[in-house]
Amino acid sequence: MSEIPDRRRMARLTVPRHLRGTALEQHDVLLLDCGPLGARITHMTPLHAGVGCAVDLPPALGPLRLTGRVVWTRLQRTEQTLAGDRRTHYESGIEFTDLAPDQRTALAATLAALPVAAAPPRATVLCIDDDPFVLRFYRDFLVAHGYRTLAVLDGLQGLALAHQDRPDVILLDVMLRGLSGFDICRKLRTDPALRDIPILLLTVWDHPSVATTGHAAGATRTLHKPTAPETILTVLAQVLGQQNGPPRR
Repeated sequence: MSEIPDRRRMARLTVPRHLRGTALEQHDVLLLDCGPLGARITHMTPLHAGVGCAVDLPPALGPLRLTGRVVWTRLQRTEQTLAGDRRTHYESGIEFTDLAPDQRTALAATLAALPVAAAPPRATVLCIDDDPFVLRFYRDFLVAHGYRTLAVLDGLQGLALAHQDRPDVILLDVMLRGLSGFDICRKLRTDPALRDIPILLLTVWDHPSVATTGHAAGATRTLHKPTAPETILTVLAQVLGQQNGPPRR
């Protein structure tokens, strides 16, 4: 099977809403790899082995719908969000069935193009927070969505790592031990080598002055904790100037 580059992974899966019924529902899924006989996907809604389905490939791979059935499905992992919700990720194998000759030709052309379509470098996110649980969440969640992550518990360590690795964006907690996130933000903005890196401040303080202070310190955006994971992804894409995922600028 051919591995799918990061920006080309989001596909649409259509399955019956119930095992016995004609109503259909659609789910956004992550296309891990694809071959002439089938594909492997990850998703957040459980599927039943044997159920018929249709897979709409990502637009970047070509507008192609492939019919098939779910051959196997398994639990991949369960994670807890900052808001305390639990999210379950599944992985499934799809076997393509009843493909018309023109569909097989189009699929073969798509697969033939994949080896020469190099995956773009992943954007690097430096996460600075003195809570190990929060750092672990950032790491697991962002890696699952195609980002490369660096994580440190201390602001000064974050500065040193920023010099060493030059991340594309920094997630910075305000309430750090020692120097605050505001202090670290000011230091980043006065450093010629780091001052252009987007900085997202995150804080549990729910007061308008926090955003004002953050802006004055040089923060690109200030977000209130707990921040919904989808919001983090959206803001990351915005500050990196992206429309379709997390490749490096």
